[in-house]
Amino acid sequence: MDSDIPEFKVVTVGDSGVGKTSLVKRFSDGVFTEGAATTIGAAYVKVDVVIANSPICLNIWDTAGQERFQSLIPLYLRSAQACIIVVDISQKDAVSNLNVLFENFKDILPQDICLVLAGNKKDLVPDYDPTPLLGWADKNKMSCIFTSAKSGENVDLLFQEVGSLVKNSHAGLREDSNYYSLASSEHSNSSSCC
Repeated sequence: MDSDIPEFKVVTVGDSGVGKTSLVKRFSDGVFTEGAATTIGAAYVKVDVVIANSPICLNIWDTAGQERFQSLIPLYLRSAQACIIVVDISQKDAVSNLNVLFENFKDILPQDICLVLAGNKKDLVPDYDPTPLLGWADKNKMSCIFTSAKSGENVDLLFQEVGSLVKNSHAGLREDSNYYSLASSEHSNSSSCC
């Protein structure tokens, strides 16, 4: 794809071992690696996608989930247009883990950021009751998609949702130094994905 397509910064956040890297690898490379190595700091991948017949580029930053790297998350979220919050739905305390994680960074989120919750590892709990997680997502004004990086279920849907949200909410923005400025756009005040 050419250099004139809009680019959007997407950041994945979540506790260690929830499958952030596996979701990104499944989407970008179409593969799942059992027991993938833990991300140190952050990893970056650039993926071109087509949303509503228009190409866009997602610059995906996969952040480390270990506590010692949590202080770096604000640096990655700065100037991000979207954040995918990943939770392992096979963990009984998934919602309380989300509360702690979200409390740590919600105050530093960019104003117009699009938030999507990914309930990952759906393959491990086929009879999962989605009600608590859907309620949490609704309360925090974000979409929620249940995924399995292992089987690939809903992984493309997750990133298509992210692409649609950022494309629609930042439709009138102009490119400036390889990122989109959220200031001085009549569209940025009138539309929001959150």
